[in-house]
Amino acid sequence: ISGYLISTADGKPISVFGWFEIPATLTDAGAQADIAGTLHLWFAWSLVIISLSHGVMALKHHFIDKDDTLKRMTGMSSSDYGAQK
Repeated sequence: ISGYLISTADGKPISVFGWFEIPATLTDAGAQADIAGTLHLWFAWSLVIISLSHGVMALKHHFIDKDDTLKRMTGMSSSDYGAQK
């Protein structure tokens, strides 16, 4: 949504591969591009932090807790994992 608001802040529609256009609907907001850009930045960094945290916690379960969480996530059973070492 924030990308759409940034792209249409000047009042021009968005062309999708020349097939069709998505009209600019909210063009009267003065600082629309700045506000949407700030939101876009914060949401992007939030997604990066959440994704990295998810990966770190999966590795924690595997190497520190030594449970089968990561094995189950990858679809490997304990016997499958032992056979591939």
